[in-house]
Amino acid sequence: MPALSAWSRRHKALMWPFEDSYSADGHPLVGSPVELRVRWDDSPKVMNGPQGQPITVDATVVLGQAVALQSLMWLATDQTPGSDDAMDQWYDSGSAGQQIGLMEVVADQGGYDMKSRQQRLVVGVKTYKDALPG
Repeated sequence: MPALSAWSRRHKALMWPFEDSYSADGHPLVGSPVELRVRWDDSPKVMNGPQGQPITVDATVVLGQAVALQSLMWLATDQTPGSDDAMDQWYDSGSAGQQIGLMEVVADQGGYDMKSRQQRLVVGVKTYKDALPG
């Protein structure tokens, strides 16, 4: 049986991991997309940024794995059970190669439950206004 926290991650999303390098024009380079199960909350919140400064994020995402800052994420448009996976939806939507719905990871926070058994990872994302790099 999956962990209780995995049950709450019911949304399909794609994540392009940050590759720790930048293009000639200064944009972060990202790897190939990976499909994740997440819990996506579109309500704006204030989170702590990398240096502890407050940042207003457009959405928060609960994950089952660590995600580097400056990675890109996209919430699949069809979340109904039995729908296409997120990768197929990305290419079918016409969003591939464009910036429609892309979000950049700008903040993260994590922690363990009270008995240090399960890690809960939450990232804050903001709308990404450039084209998909790489």
